[in-house]
Amino acid sequence: MQKTKNHYLQKAYLRRFSDTQVIPPHKQHVWVYDKMTYKWKKKGVDNIGYINHLYSLKSIDGKTLHHIEDYFNECVEQPNLNVFNKILSKASLDTDDRLLFSMRIHG
Repeated sequence: MQKTKNHYLQKAYLRRFSDTQVIPPHKQHVWVYDKMTYKWKKKGVDNIGYINHLYSLKSIDGKTLHHIEDYFNECVEQPNLNVFNKILSKASLDTDDRLLFSMRIHG
């Protein structure tokens, strides 16, 4: 899978702010303000909060590597998504959840 769009804002987080009145086949979107045109517009969650190849690396032989993106997904985004969902569902957090979430907030 090509990982061109590297999101600095997690898509799962953005979906929490998306318009809930979506009729298929349309995708979830959020309203964003364009500072160049001074107008509000709808943008799909997949199309905001990213920079192309932000976390990509090039190997000596020219291959594009996605180790950093994979690390963020496996070690940061997925574990934090589980904690975030617990918080939203008002489930109690154990010590590991609290530590993980506090590291996310305080960097």
